[in-house]
Amino acid sequence: MLTTKTQAILPPVHLGESVRFLKGVGPEKEKAFERLGVHTVSDLFELYPRRHERRFPVKKFSEITFQEKECVAGTITSRGLVRFRGGRGSVFKVVIQNGEDSLFALFYHQSYLAQVFKPKQGIVLYGAVEKVGRRMQMVHPEWEVFLGLPPERTAHHGRWVPVYPLTEDIGQKYLRQTMHAALLRYTEAIVDLLPADLRARHGLLDARSAARSIHFPPDEKTRQAAQDRLVFEEFLGLQLFVEWRRAQLGKERPEIAHVGGEGDVRTFLDSLPFKPTQDQRNTVRDIVRDMRGARPMNRLVQGDVGSGKTVVAASAL
Repeated sequence: MLTTKTQAILPPVHLGESVRFLKGVGPEKEKAFERLGVHTVSDLFELYPRRHERRFPVKKFSEITFQEKECVAGTITSRGLVRFRGGRGSVFKVVIQNGEDSLFALFYHQSYLAQVFKPKQGIVLYGAVEKVGRRMQMVHPEWEVFLGLPPERTAHHGRWVPVYPLTEDIGQKYLRQTMHAALLRYTEAIVDLLPADLRARHGLLDARSAARSIHFPPDEKTRQAAQDRLVFEEFLGLQLFVEWRRAQLGKERPEIAHVGGEGDVRTFLDSLPFKPTQDQRNTVRDIVRDMRGARPMNRLVQGDVGSGKTVVAASAL
């Protein structure tokens, strides 16, 4: 007896796809992403975090350091919405239990959370812990409900968490979740522009590992390695472009050449009220040689204050 089984095959992806086709984006969020300079998946991957927050280990309430930002987890035992008199807003209070200890989480003017938080839910919180009397509390902590997963494996806690530049209608949790999902879906489309032997020679990560680790690094060492790889690639690309452009200029404008005038340069240098140094004369000589050639000169004159850069520039003129 023969049977068949249908298997879902995901279509091939490429980094030039619009972000609007990512799950949870669409046309409206696409406009918000455009304000961040993000149009494609490739642009999204290059929206690098401003910093990372260490949201681990996930502590017990008894291990908390007050006035410090901590990551804690527990179970919701009760919750309630208190409205202020005169319609001046509300505060939503949640009590979280961890062992024999309890912690209060307070959210002002966020009554919608009454429909989100349910008793017996597992929840992870990140924020500054205060002690009010005998009570521990967090005011407006970042939160995440987890169902069936240990708190160390949630998307926004128990790890190094990226913190991104934002714009209107784009929040941290939303952007972080979108980035995480995009990396899972599109990382395989990343093509490594650096040969393996070059990466090995300089101890560089491959492109896919660098893309993942610059956003969601497993540790600080790997995050730094990802940054080193991206910086190396950017500077290499810049240098290659400069070399290519220099070669193109030589082909496009071969007629530019300054022949003659060397005598005027010598007269100018001899007329100075001081004797030019050998370094100054060598620099002028190199500039004159380049200006005789058929390619545009491309030099950077460097020197300390008072070293004679102005004299060199006047000689070139």
